[in-house]
Amino acid sequence: MVARFRPFNDVENLLEKGVKSTNMVKLDDFDTDSVVLKDSFQSAQSSKGFKFKFDQIFTQTATQKNIFEVCAKNVVRDALNGYNSTIMAYGQTGSGKTYTMFGPDILDQKSMGIIPRVSRDIFKAIQERYYI
Repeated sequence: MVARFRPFNDVENLLEKGVKSTNMVKLDDFDTDSVVLKDSFQSAQSSKGFKFKFDQIFTQTATQKNIFEVCAKNVVRDALNGYNSTIMAYGQTGSGKTYTMFGPDILDQKSMGIIPRVSRDIFKAIQERYYI
């Protein structure tokens, strides 16, 4: 199980509007499998909180390609080898599921999400197996 944390969007980035906001999730670029959810009563600088472990954590700087390589590439390979395979996106409304799964532009190599990349890899594998 993996977790992806997207950056604040323009509406959520209240600091630019003069409103003080606090990110309740503490991510460390060097700790790739755990996240700390801060207690709302603790100060923003406190390191205490509730720690959760995952197989992989993707910070706000993760690329669509990186997510695909880690989460879906092997799933495609397994499906082509005859195994049942599933990728499930779960989360709160507005948390980035559609962005991760489809991306803002399915034709743009940089921003396309998991589904266009999976489709591309499946058709590429079919072409390599049967037409070459």
